[in-house]
Order: sequence, then C-alpha cells, then structure tokens
Amino acid sequence: AEYCKLYDYTEHAVHEVLPGLRLSGPAVTGIFEGGHAQKFFRFFLNHCRDGANFCTQEKGTRLDFITFHVKGGGFPFEMHAPKAVPSVESLVHQVKLGLDIITEYGYQDREVVLSEADPDGWAAGGIYDNANMIFRNTEYYATYIASAYDKIDRLGSQYGIRIRPLAWAFMFPGERCFEGTRTFTTQGIDKAVFNMFKIYGSLGDEKLAFASDGTKTLEFLQEPEIGVKNHSRYTGEGEDTEVAGFAVRGKNGEIQIVIYSHCNDRDKEETQEISLTVEGIGEKEAAVSHYRIDSAHSNAYAEWIKQGRPLFPSGEQYDAIKKKDGLEKLCADKTVMAQGCLRLDFCMPSHAVSYLVIQ
Repeated sequence: AEYCKLYDYTEHAVHEVLPGLRLSGPAVTGIFEGGHAQKFFRFFLNHCRDGANFCTQEKGTRLDFITFHVKGGGFPFEMHAPKAVPSVESLVHQVKLGLDIITEYGYQDREVVLSEADPDGWAAGGIYDNANMIFRNTEYYATYIASAYDKIDRLGSQYGIRIRPLAWAFMFPGERCFEGTRTFTTQGIDKAVFNMFKIYGSLGDEKLAFASDGTKTLEFLQEPEIGVKNHSRYTGEGEDTEVAGFAVRGKNGEIQIVIYSHCNDRDKEETQEISLTVEGIGEKEAAVSHYRIDSAHSNAYAEWIKQGRPLFPSGEQYDAIKKKDGLEKLCADKTVMAQGCLRLDFCMPSHAVSYLVIQ
C-alpha cells in the first residue's frame, strides 16, 4: 500500500507538469507462483485498475506501461563454487508468469519493459567471487542473450503484447581485465556480448518469415518444475544445442539474418552443420557478408587468454587484445548468382552467433 501511495502521488505530480511523460511500475523481481513478488505485482495492478487513488480519491491510477525483472539464475559469493549456469528457460518462464497476470488484470494493451532481463542477479560479482561468472567474459553470454531474447519475442507475439527486454549492465572503473562483472566492456575492451548488441543495433524493423528445424518450441513453459532451476544449482548438462534465429529487412532493403547456436551447458562442444535457404530473391546477383561471434571471432577474451591473462594489459599486449574486440567476419564477402533462392552452407559450434547480410 505504501508503494501504491508513492506511485499515486508521483503519477499525479509528474503528469500535471508533463502529461506526455510515460510512467510505470512496479519493477518486482522473480514472479514465481506463490512468491512475494507475484503478490506485490497483483496488488499493484489491481490498485491501478480498481483501487482508490491515494492522491485524488478517484478510482484507479494511470499506468502507461508495465515493468518487472527476470533473471536466469543466482550466483552468490562462493569461493569454491561447483559448476552452475543460468537457465534460458527459467528466465522466459518468469516472463510468461508476468504476462499471465497482466492479461488477468486486462492490461495486455500496455507495453511491457523487462527493466532487468539478465542471466543472473549479481552485477558486481565476478570470477573471483564465484567462478561461474566466467560466462560473462565469453561467447556464452552472447548466445544466452540471443536465445533468451528470441524466445521473449516469440512469447510476446503469442500473447499479443509488445515486450522490451533491457540488459542491466554497468562499468566498474579500475577493475582487473575480464573481472567477470556484468559489464559489456573491460578496461575499454568490448566483450563478445557487446558485439551481440551491436548486431541488434544494426537491424531493421520489418520482420521476415524464418524457420529452423533446430528451434526449441515454447512447450517447456508448461513443465511444472520449470522455475525450480532458478533456485537450485543448475548445470545444463545433458541438454541439446538449439539452433534458431530470425530475419528482418534492413533500412536499405537488405536481408539481415541472425542465427544463434546455444546450449545452457557452457562446456558443451559439438559442431552443427547449417544449411540456410533464402527464398524469394529472384534471379539476380546477391552480395553476402557473414559476421560471426564464437570462441575465435569477435571475442577479445580468447586473445586475452593467448596473451597470458594480464590483469592490467598495456602496450602491444593491450593492442593485440583490443584488436579482437570488434564484430568480425567469418569469411570474406562474396557475390553469388541467386536462381530464385540462395543456399549457404556453414558450420556452427555449440555457442555461436552468425549474422548474415544479403544485398
């Protein structure tokens, strides 16, 4: 009730001065069945819809969009932590639980902002606090984001609700190189995950049809124990590697295709043979660019290891690491003659993202 009172007075004051400003709440975390966050979420939405406004005494309160947080796992301070990984499925399950409540209270016409949508909950912890934070330094972080955000997008389409996930990352000046905190850069060196967001930032907004026989369905959301993974040690071992993605039309008419390969088990090593067919091109020449994030591309961490893991690299060492932090191409650009459709064959390891641009 105190939060609702705060929200009511804030909403009234803000919108008297700036009626066009968008205001939201309640930004609770972990909407699990029967939990405190879920009760708080229901209480707030019920108040905004039917409650007595603390400020105006009228019914209800203006709510421009809705926020809550979702996390894929928890990695507390543990010096000798056994292997654990974040779960894509648990994170997406939390999104579903939130959307169910939003629909229940009739707010499905509102945009939803996942104001923290991250693999874990402790941003300032690093590999020296819990060795499992290693995933933040590697290509695993990039493929986790690609897999989770793709499923969130598909879930939003299923519910007819627009969802915007927000990565809650920071900068920690003075930290050791590849400390493992939730950052996208370390000592000015971009991590592999930042290259994933560079890809997102370059995309157009016109969706094209995309299908993959390696895509996981969303049926896992019906599993009764799906949320337990977020509260127990979870390794992802024994899971299959998913190969999925999406396609859009770029701002200049080009075709942009993102294909990701992800397994929750960070130690999974296998190679998938990919056969990509692009239909509807017609008979014409097509220029193809193929960018890649994996253990050997767009991955400064791999070069940092080669350089001996310096905690504060400088000079030629720093330059060599920095040189590998951008978005790199898997192969040289090529021009091919499309005969109605275009087929491209390539391989992907268990944790990789391919970004193809066809003009």
